[in-house]
Amino acid sequence: KKNKNTKIEPRRSKRLQNKNCLLKPSVVNVDTSSLSEDEGDESESSEESSDSSSSDEVSACSIVLKASSPVFKRMLESNMQESQKKKKITICADSVDAVHDMLYFMWTNELPVYDHSNNWLFSLIKLAHYYECERLKIACINQIIQELSVDNFVDVVNTLNQYSIEEGTSAVTEFASKNRNKIIAHDRCNELPFMFKMSVLKMCK
Repeated sequence: KKNKNTKIEPRRSKRLQNKNCLLKPSVVNVDTSSLSEDEGDESESSEESSDSSSSDEVSACSIVLKASSPVFKRMLESNMQESQKKKKITICADSVDAVHDMLYFMWTNELPVYDHSNNWLFSLIKLAHYYECERLKIACINQIIQELSVDNFVDVVNTLNQYSIEEGTSAVTEFASKNRNKIIAHDRCNELPFMFKMSVLKMCK
């Protein structure tokens, strides 16, 4: 179990170690208590102390953060105006692993590869949305569309709908047309948005 002040190395740290040592890092305080759907993008920019029992610290390069996200750029530049010594920002995320994966993408422009299910991608899309990381968002959508199935169909549709993402909608619609009966028979079909069920699946009330 990680302590609240535990220093966590990003996943794939061996591949990133040489790059990280060349640039002065910032400290990212990761708050995993919540990522409210109602909060604005920059509401997470508050410089919280690491007293929260649900937070961890991750080292990250401020140059990479600012180049990858206009939200991080505003957060870091605001902190530096207050004090040149302060280079600490708080990110709200579903998990510390999600932040590690986001940082990995920022360094390599590639998504990490895992053998397990792609559920972790939905946490990354949430981060990409709130921190305006467009490249990360597109990469996640492309990966999810490649792995689209009847079982994850509801999660994909609801994610695209929740964040008003247009990329991938044509592929989702095509998949729905080809697999209409299986999707309707799935036990989570009732979780799909009403208009999607009416317009795409042609379901009656």
